[in-house]
Amino acid sequence: MRNILITALILLIAYDAFLRFGPKPTWIHTQSIWQYNQYVVENYVHNSSDKPVVLVGSSLSTRMSFKGDESCIYKLSFQGGSALTGLDVILKSSHKPKMVLIEINVPLRGSSSELIEHAFSSAAMISPVFYTQNIPVNLFRSFNKKRDIEDHKVVEAVFKKRLGRSQRIYSELIPESTIETQLQKFKERVARLQRKGTEVVFFEMPVDQSLEHLVRTEQIRMEFIQAFPKNTFVSFEELSKEVNIVTSDGVHLHSDAAKGVSSNLRRYYGQECTSPSF
Repeated sequence: MRNILITALILLIAYDAFLRFGPKPTWIHTQSIWQYNQYVVENYVHNSSDKPVVLVGSSLSTRMSFKGDESCIYKLSFQGGSALTGLDVILKSSHKPKMVLIEINVPLRGSSSELIEHAFSSAAMISPVFYTQNIPVNLFRSFNKKRDIEDHKVVEAVFKKRLGRSQRIYSELIPESTIETQLQKFKERVARLQRKGTEVVFFEMPVDQSLEHLVRTEQIRMEFIQAFPKNTFVSFEELSKEVNIVTSDGVHLHSDAAKGVSSNLRRYYGQECTSPSF
């Protein structure tokens, strides 16, 4: 038994050394959406929390691309997740960014304590062996599988069905008590960030034109503007300038549209990437 434990310890130490000093994959492949979300949090906590700009959001902003600005902006956006999770990750970290960009499109989802607790666990703090990206099968596939950055082709009938579902959702108002409860959560977190000197900017991801003025879309937009009157609000019109907004389902942008939206958003955070302190 003792020999087994000693062997296991030696293997863990060797794997730790490889992870710290060996080659790194150019991208991360995981076995599930949850694992990828976990990687996004862990990578921020352990490698990227010193970046001056952090974007928090849902799956709508996951496709945004900040090529050339990777060293100064980090994207805490989550598939099936919430901007509140990203805010909680930032608040739990010791470093506070100069600017936080908050996507407002999906305000109803709560913060994921499970993702956060895992990233800040004692084991993860001790060694990268315990990071989700370094689960052996994830690391192996990250080294050996090419990244697929192409948009998956969507059959027109499928797109119309998905768009119709989005239209039905955004044609219904959120109960006032529900959105007020969620806004209070945003207010509490934003206040804490601002007390630390972080500038907070809100933005609305562009979606299919047929959704932009439906009652729920308008409701979310106006509720945030009224709740945070002193903060900068970047409208979907600003982010859509000279961009052909194409989606797979009404709300999730194709890669070219996401690149254009990201470029337009740079007008609001770019000064933090070029400032002398950075």
